[in-house]
Amino acid sequence: MPTNVMSTVDVANFHLPELSKSVRMEAQTLQRYRQFATPEIDYGPHQSDRMQFVKVTNLEDEGRRIGENDSVPVTKMGSSTFDVRWEEYTNSVQLNQRADMVSQLCVGSILYEALKLDAARTLDRVAAQPFLTSNCIYTPTGNYTSKTSVVVGNGIPGAVAQRPFQMEDLRNMAEFMSTTLKVPTYGNTGEYICVCNKRFMRGLQEDPEYFEAAKYAAPDRLFSGEMGNVLGFRFIEESNVLRNMPGGGGEATFFGNDAVTELETYPLELQVANVDTYGRVKSIRWVWMGGFASPYDIKVDNTSRIVRVASAAA
Repeated sequence: MPTNVMSTVDVANFHLPELSKSVRMEAQTLQRYRQFATPEIDYGPHQSDRMQFVKVTNLEDEGRRIGENDSVPVTKMGSSTFDVRWEEYTNSVQLNQRADMVSQLCVGSILYEALKLDAARTLDRVAAQPFLTSNCIYTPTGNYTSKTSVVVGNGIPGAVAQRPFQMEDLRNMAEFMSTTLKVPTYGNTGEYICVCNKRFMRGLQEDPEYFEAAKYAAPDRLFSGEMGNVLGFRFIEESNVLRNMPGGGGEATFFGNDAVTELETYPLELQVANVDTYGRVKSIRWVWMGGFASPYDIKVDNTSRIVRVASAAA
């Protein structure tokens, strides 16, 4: 009869786990805002720390019919300015020579990737600030059977959100933006943009009216994160900056054309520098210099290109 044969040599220390070259990165947020900022191409280094833009209003009086002996009417054109100021944004990591030498992986490449992801998250939050600080705010109030809303233009939400944003609110938003604010549609496409989080979109989709309105052929998805088109609004999901609100709702920003201006002084770049004289420790950083601002403020211009959905208790 054969007997069990066992090794008499302990080889536990003769091998090590194989280290995979495939590196997993932590899950990332959905960054959507920067794609909607309008870059100013006529700007660069050595041009001060800000750029001023001129805004021209419509003529004060409209044209009219005149008779043969009537004088030609004379009216005025108003103008104002707004500034976009740039700042430096950066972050870095340090790597010593020994840690790099003993590693079986290319640590530098991993750090580059981590820094690029950090830059994307950071600059998206910076780009989002003009959208999230618009003084024009819509808050859904009331209840499911008697829906109401509060709209303010002072930058302070006028009420606590009591329910999710629903189809009736979307119709209100369409009328408010097109009729009251006269916001031009994004890219003159006839559509507005809504950047929102998952909680906001869920409240809208759970409205029974949504399913009837959403019976459409899938549109061309031009923007990163686009979820669909309803009543002339294109919905873009993000998860980097927006919060959830009381009443089962989420935050969102609605906007049209030329909502935010981007000023870039120095493009995004990865840089490496020696920390000590001998190069034993290296610092790797990303750097970007620029800024974002909204041309229109309802408190100054009596109109806005951005309406945000927010709550006094968010």
